[in-house]
Amino acid sequence: TDTPDKAKALADSVLNIIKDGGDFVALAKQYSADDSNKDKGGELDKFTEGQMVQEFSDTCFYGNTGDIKLVETQFGFHIIEITYQSEKTQKVKIATIGRNITSSGKTKREYFNQANVFAAENEDVTKFQESIEKQKIIKKTSTGLSPATDVIAGLDVAQQVLKWVFDEKTELGNVSQVLTCGEGSDRYVIAVVTSINEEGVAPVKQVKDQITTILIKEKKGEKLAKELKEALSGGKDFDAIANEIAGKSKEGKNIAFSSSMIPGVGLELAVIANATKLEKDKVSEPIIGENGVFLVKVTSITNPEVTDDTDVSQDKMNLIRTNKFRAEREAFDALKKAGKIKDQRYKFFKE
Repeated sequence: TDTPDKAKALADSVLNIIKDGGDFVALAKQYSADDSNKDKGGELDKFTEGQMVQEFSDTCFYGNTGDIKLVETQFGFHIIEITYQSEKTQKVKIATIGRNITSSGKTKREYFNQANVFAAENEDVTKFQESIEKQKIIKKTSTGLSPATDVIAGLDVAQQVLKWVFDEKTELGNVSQVLTCGEGSDRYVIAVVTSINEEGVAPVKQVKDQITTILIKEKKGEKLAKELKEALSGGKDFDAIANEIAGKSKEGKNIAFSSSMIPGVGLELAVIANATKLEKDKVSEPIIGENGVFLVKVTSITNPEVTDDTDVSQDKMNLIRTNKFRAEREAFDALKKAGKIKDQRYKFFKE
């Protein structure tokens, strides 16, 4: 309590008294400096290995029930009597040493030379593709790149690639020289431009697959909606239609107009909007959604409690902030469009 030597001398004395049959509880209440358990005679609750400081923990977990030991920690001297231990289990402590594997200068030069040869021998997209297939090289494709693109999947640093792609001299079918992915990188890229989307309305050939997907989805939606409508007009109830077509119905709880997702279904704004205006126990008309065609039946409605003293000041502030940000962004976009400003910052920042 005063100095380490005095504390050690007192602890040794108390330990000897306990070993000679002294009352541990009474001695703890008289001499312990730990106010958290002093009044309980020093008793601690059960604890797991690692909860206490190392020396204290090791004494408890590597000793045996009934042991009485003195141990020093950063907090002082402790007289410990082990009164209970759970069944011991085998545990393993391991240490690991990690060392990064990096390519040597010789390896980098070898692969750079291989890339250089490939680029020199394949100067157009046709040769490029033929060599890829012949050498069984796995190519990676990136779509939708724009001057504002910062990252290409799979590349740590893509600035050189993007700068080459959007260079005024780069044309459709061009193959690049060897490009690096940042200083000290061990990745080399040979890029080829396989398509260019010009500004304006896209040609049908370019968006054919997208249009086909949209049209198929629309036609399927119309067909399924018609089948559901016929089932409703034929007098079948909601559950009968659900069992006949879907096998069962799904329940969505706590759906509000502000919701965007239906649990187990996904993003279905049209379904949510229709559900929130339906009367209880009414069945909706077929709704063509994002992931399917839906019939909705409202089974219960919970009306919110609205009182005159409800504080909506924070909600108002949040709405003002949101709309302010949106207004500023849209105003900026409108000015940029009206002024016919082109964003060409990539020319300066993709160095």
